[in-house]
Amino acid sequence: MDARAATTFLLAAARANDLLELETRRALWRRVADYPGLHVSEIARELAMPANLATYHLRVLERHGLVSSRREAGNVRYYPRTEGRLGLQEALQPREKTQLSLLRHPARLRLVLALLSEDELTVRQLGRRLDVRHATVVHHLARLEGASITRSERDGRERLCRLVAPEETLRLLLDHRPPDALVEGFLEAWEELEAGLEREDGGESIL
Repeated sequence: MDARAATTFLLAAARANDLLELETRRALWRRVADYPGLHVSEIARELAMPANLATYHLRVLERHGLVSSRREAGNVRYYPRTEGRLGLQEALQPREKTQLSLLRHPARLRLVLALLSEDELTVRQLGRRLDVRHATVVHHLARLEGASITRSERDGRERLCRLVAPEETLRLLLDHRPPDALVEGFLEAWEELEAGLEREDGGESIL
């Protein structure tokens, strides 16, 4: 690292430390770093904090480059920024942000978990798994297909669905674990996913 880059890095680190001295901001920054892609009301709810207070402090953090935000479907979602050679930079790529924002929705997360465990399922089977109407499954699949997470094709009278890149999706989910509140109600499926990764790391692939 050259002298100019080192100076930039140290100044950015000092600025970050000053901003995070306030406990509220530190808690918000940590929540964004731990669970990127949550929208402001989810962050506030997780921290038992008024949404307007969370919004104010998140905007301060964003103004100083510690987090970034994206507005998607009416929600403002937050993502962490980290120190790099030339100062603060985005911790996630645009594609990862897009996919994580979709997978922070419980129904879409359950749908993806089902496809991770079964390789391919019909729309009808997914509806039974999620206990939702056919139209609801189609709606969520359209969002997931738009982000290249899933794809589907006609097979006779049925439509078969599968993940585009299951290993990539699996790693994204496990590198950026959803908060407990998001997997509440289907915790067993999530735990099976995590256990499967441990087997994979030990040499037994689950995909």
